[in-house]
Amino acid sequence: MEFSFGINSFDEYWASTNRKVESFLADDLNEELAIECASKIWHLCDWYYEENKAALKYKQLSDLQGEVGNACSSLRVMRDICNGSKHGSLEKTRTPVIRKTQKHKGAFSSGFSQGFDVSVLEIQLTDGTEVCFIEAVQQAIEYWNCKLQP
Repeated sequence: MEFSFGINSFDEYWASTNRKVESFLADDLNEELAIECASKIWHLCDWYYEENKAALKYKQLSDLQGEVGNACSSLRVMRDICNGSKHGSLEKTRTPVIRKTQKHKGAFSSGFSQGFDVSVLEIQLTDGTEVCFIEAVQQAIEYWNCKLQP
């Protein structure tokens, strides 16, 4: 597969995703990096499916996407940010989970714990709850780390 500069396998895409996540974790208020992270993380499904489809139980990519989204709600968040940033809306998403994203400017520096009012990229879900983007990224990567364990 040679459709992406320097990335020709799932393992290369996984390594690239992890590098992007590390960049974001070092600059966790960078909205552009956040969007790039969400896109890379969501598209792990595509790369995983494409490389392993002969051995997988899924008939199509959307079956895998549905299963990973059900297993890890943070992956549905990544999907919505990815699709929302690409299409400018979530109208084509059957069951969006995010209502909006925003940069919350807290009164305390990032040196303080999340228990304080620190600046974060936050996501308001359709059920009214709010999640911190950095935590959603960490949960999504942990899901994939577990899925890829032999």
